[in-house]
Amino acid sequence: MTTRQWQAALFAVVLGAAACSSDREATVDSTVADQSATTAATESVVSSAVTETSTVDPTGGAPSSEAHGVGDPLFPDAGAAGLDVRHYDLVIDATDGGFQAVATIDVTIIDPALDEISFDFVGPTVTSVDLNGADVPFNQTDIEINIASDGSAESTVTIVYAGVPEPLDAGIGFSLVGWQSKPWGSFVVSEPTGAATWFPANDHPSDKATFTMAVTVDEGQTAVGPGPLLPFDGTTFHFAPSDPLAPYLMSLVIGEFEVTETVGASGVPIKTTTHVLVPDRPQDLDQMVLDLEALFGPYPFDSYGVVVVPEYLGFALENQTLSLFDLDTYRSRQIHVHEIAHQWFGNYLSPAEWDDIWLNEGFATWVDTWWSANGDYAAFDRLIAEVPANFLGPLRPTNTQELFGTSVYIRGGLTLEALRRTIGQESFEAFVQEWLRRYGGGSASTEDFIALVNELHGGDAATLVTEWVESEAVPSLPPL
Repeated sequence: MTTRQWQAALFAVVLGAAACSSDREATVDSTVADQSATTAATESVVSSAVTETSTVDPTGGAPSSEAHGVGDPLFPDAGAAGLDVRHYDLVIDATDGGFQAVATIDVTIIDPALDEISFDFVGPTVTSVDLNGADVPFNQTDIEINIASDGSAESTVTIVYAGVPEPLDAGIGFSLVGWQSKPWGSFVVSEPTGAATWFPANDHPSDKATFTMAVTVDEGQTAVGPGPLLPFDGTTFHFAPSDPLAPYLMSLVIGEFEVTETVGASGVPIKTTTHVLVPDRPQDLDQMVLDLEALFGPYPFDSYGVVVVPEYLGFALENQTLSLFDLDTYRSRQIHVHEIAHQWFGNYLSPAEWDDIWLNEGFATWVDTWWSANGDYAAFDRLIAEVPANFLGPLRPTNTQELFGTSVYIRGGLTLEALRRTIGQESFEAFVQEWLRRYGGGSASTEDFIALVNELHGGDAATLVTEWVESEAVPSLPPL
């Protein structure tokens, strides 16, 4: 995510005023794939299912209402210990200003002592829950839904729910998160804990799963989501990204959009959208992908895309394979390359816990500073000279208000630049590629990062990184 908290300082140092993007014509070269059989079967019954009342009395013999979080340092109630979600299949009807949905979730019980299955959910009212083909008791609280387990190690849970989702205050200080309804349509801000406003989820970055999604919208509207373009059936749009993703990286936007997809020199299908209220399209996305591939290795997913909503949000958002921009941020090439960098750092390799977020934002800031300065590493010296030191405390946030603070971004980027100057450019590129190779597709922590530095480059380099992560005072950058 990029926020106004640090944009002004970073732009003043590196770029000045953001450049405006101009129109670019594109042609459709759609990637055609079949939607999963589960989605097709579930979609056929969604309208009738959401109107039925569960045969189970959710207040009689129901599971407990206590929270089952994984104990994240910033969001202790997020996620659920003892289970692993393998796949989400979401079928959503968002017609006529309403919202009706069926979520079918394949889950593995890791802890054999677990007697109930819990998902983060602050969304609409649940009307029924099916576990492995049978109605089961459930308890819907303010933060999650708890479901009685039948003891199976591998289970499929089907949850039917209805009612327009509402955004929530996650305590990050500058925006509500979750489902956002607007006169022109709707969109989601799932980072950090907003996914649970619109589908039941093990909503923590440590649990990635595959997704399929079918969304039915009103005539004249388009649903935009992750992955390459797939065929749509009337007003029902299908999405099936190939790679697992954390729930906070799942996206959905509904409105009067035109969607096009092109394949450039990078070979990555790039999807762009225009809305009737947004006349321009971003430029250079294919070249940005090529530039980052030269540093970090192949782009990690099957497609990339951008969607611009007709809002002034004050941030952009790195949803997996579909970055979201507002009317300000989409004009900045620096922010675009920042969000593309997140596809490697944050999306392909996610934080183990939310206080490891500098591994997302620090890498993306290092990339956008380097790229925007055309490879002039002196830009980092100018950056550290211009940003007030009291904005750059220790890297790891200690509360949700610090989650997207200046230190996470700028000190995070400077930490990586300090490492690069210490071990050299060639070794730095090899180190980052090994970081991605070893942990890509999953999650990793600050401790994992420092351990890899120590393994590959010794204790002095690891001590340097530790000082940049932990010290109250901002260390000095090694000279160029």
